[in-house]
Amino acid sequence: MKRVMLVSASARLGGAERSILEIARSIDRQRFDLCAVVGGPGEFADSLREAGLDLDVVEMPRISRTTDPVKIAGYVATVTKLSRTIAGLVLSQGADLVHANGILGHIYAGEAAKQAKRPCVWHARDIIKLGPLAGHEQRNAALVVAISEAVRSHLLREGTPEAKLRLVMNGIDLGPFGVQADGENGRREAARAELGLDPGAFVAGSAGTFVPWKRHEDFIRAFAALAEEETTLAARGGTVDLANTVLSRAVLFGDDIFLEHGRYAFDLKKQADELLGSRFLFTGWRSDVPLVMPALDVFVSASDGEPFGRAIVEAMAAGVPVIVTDSGGKAEIVEDGVSGVLVPQGDVAALAEAMGSLMRDPQRRERMGEAARERAKSSFSVERVARELMAVWDEALEVGPRT
Repeated sequence: MKRVMLVSASARLGGAERSILEIARSIDRQRFDLCAVVGGPGEFADSLREAGLDLDVVEMPRISRTTDPVKIAGYVATVTKLSRTIAGLVLSQGADLVHANGILGHIYAGEAAKQAKRPCVWHARDIIKLGPLAGHEQRNAALVVAISEAVRSHLLREGTPEAKLRLVMNGIDLGPFGVQADGENGRREAARAELGLDPGAFVAGSAGTFVPWKRHEDFIRAFAALAEEETTLAARGGTVDLANTVLSRAVLFGDDIFLEHGRYAFDLKKQADELLGSRFLFTGWRSDVPLVMPALDVFVSASDGEPFGRAIVEAMAAGVPVIVTDSGGKAEIVEDGVSGVLVPQGDVAALAEAMGSLMRDPQRRERMGEAARERAKSSFSVERVARELMAVWDEALEVGPRT
């Protein structure tokens, strides 16, 4: 049996961390023993321990793009020091292979693996320009796992040798999304009660960390256009008391979990309040996505350059039709017109029209939701990801460490 050390620089349980946690729970422990190093204490570390992993905590500071030589020197010193610490843990834990979760994890773990003379697999989850880092990080990886074809294509453009790249499409733990004894209606009612949403309202939702490339403002603007049209039509139809009319609602699951985009988060909430007031609900970060996702009638992702779209698959697994912009890896998930609707990136009017079309056609929503559920089940299970990843580990062990 071989021992694999998972290295994640983040201490927060965001999407990338949830993915590696679910993979860890699905790995065949008869083939691979697991241990981990994470960037701080908290829910992520606790969850890995609960999954049976030996775990060490090493704070791994975030690194920002800069041309300031003083900052660059500081980053080099930090990486040098901490990679030595992690290399020591690789050896003391008896790890045969290092698996780095994301680019920041690989900056530290790739160098540590080289020092410990162990192969490193870089799990690439981002579409970001690496600049001068590209060649170094590619050399430090025995193999590079891309979570989507979009990420793979980006890495090829960045100069990653095709021979090192392995495509392992991301997936999720589908178990919590299974229909319970109370059926779909019970899940929907419970989710709406939890969120304080009227059972009869049309509800559109989105999810994600508050970072600018998620383009949450496009979702807000599109829903505001839909809400204005809906209110106008209700008034023309003779509705006298709009206050007692069940109007549509919008929900955004998420927050600035890395505390890096406070101004963006402030502006989002200000925009939603000015355009929609109480019709827009910010829930904060939710760790109970399988419980609250069934509250939605449609799920919307307006992000630009999304590497994959984990929340999209979660919505599909909950039987919710999805509307997504056609950038990044999202088009690899959604079958346009079958399990969801693709619209041009940045086209707020098209987002609003797609929401309105599904709002007015409940039967189409139901058909599309069922197709979305089947798509998630057939293509995006974490068990499939674990099987493919173990094959990559076997291959990396044969390739051996960087020399």
